[in-house]
Amino acid sequence: MELEIAQLKKEKQALLAENKELRQKIKTLEQVCTPLIQQIKTLQNQLDQNTIQTLKLKTQLNKTSANSSNPPSTDKRKIIHNSREKTNKKPGGQKNHKATTLTIPKNLDQLIKEGKAQKRIVDHTNGAKKYTIQWTIDIETTLTYTQHRYPTTEKPKISYGPNIQSLTVLLTNHGLISHNRPSDIFHDISYGQITISDATIEKFNHQAAAAVDTDALRTDLLNGPVMNVDEITVDCVERLQYNQTIPEIAVNSSFSAVIEPTPTPPQPSTLLTPTKTMQAWFTMEF
Repeated sequence: MELEIAQLKKEKQALLAENKELRQKIKTLEQVCTPLIQQIKTLQNQLDQNTIQTLKLKTQLNKTSANSSNPPSTDKRKIIHNSREKTNKKPGGQKNHKATTLTIPKNLDQLIKEGKAQKRIVDHTNGAKKYTIQWTIDIETTLTYTQHRYPTTEKPKISYGPNIQSLTVLLTNHGLISHNRPSDIFHDISYGQITISDATIEKFNHQAAAAVDTDALRTDLLNGPVMNVDEITVDCVERLQYNQTIPEIAVNSSFSAVIEPTPTPPQPSTLLTPTKTMQAWFTMEF
C-alpha cells in the first residue's frame, strides 16, 4: 500500500510540474497572440472599408443613361463579339451573290428623250478612235425663272413652283428635318436667291395634307390584315369634372395645339406695263 501511495505522489508531482509548464506556455502564447489578434481586427476594418469603396466605384462605373441622370452621350459602347462560326470561304464577294454596284440604265436613251436625264461626252483622248469609257453619275440643280404671260385681267404674282413645293414637303415629312433646314438647303443650292419662310413651309404642308385622300387611307388601314397603332399621349389643358372621362378638347380635336392660319404674303406691285401682266414661278429642276 505504501508503495502505491508513494507512486501516486510521484505521478502527482510530475503532473503538477507539467501543468505549471503548460500554464507558462499558454501565458507566452497569449502574449504573442494578443497583438496578432489586434492586427487582424485592424486589417478586417480596412478590408471592410475597401470593400465599401470598391462597391461605390463599381456603382459609378456602371451608371448609364438608363439608371441615372447621365446623358446618353456618356454611355460606353458595348463590345459585340462576333458569334459567327468560322468558314473556309474566302473574303470578298461570294458566288450567286447579287451585285449592287453602279450601273448605267439600259433605257438611257429613252430617259433622255423624256427629259428625265442628260448625257454628256467629255473627250480626254484628243480625238482618238479607241478609248475606254468611264461614267460619272451626278445631279445638277439649276435655278429656273419661268415667265407666264396672262391677259391684263389677271393680277401679277410671284410664287414658288411645284418642284420646290413637293421637295419641301418631302424633306419636312419624309426626311423629318426641322423647318429651317429646307430653307437653308434651298438658300445654299440657289446661291442665296431662295429663302423660304417658316409660314410658307407650313402652307406647303397644309396644301399637301389637303390633297391626301384620307378616306382611302383609312379604308386600307381598316381592311388590312395588321394595323400598327401608336399610343401618343394628348395634353389636356382643362380639369376633368366628376364622372367625365374624356376632355372636351379631345372630343373636338386630336391635338391640344391650335395651328394659326398662314399669313398671306403681300402682293407685289405691277411688274410690267399696264397692257401686260406677268406671273413668275420659281422652280428647281433636278
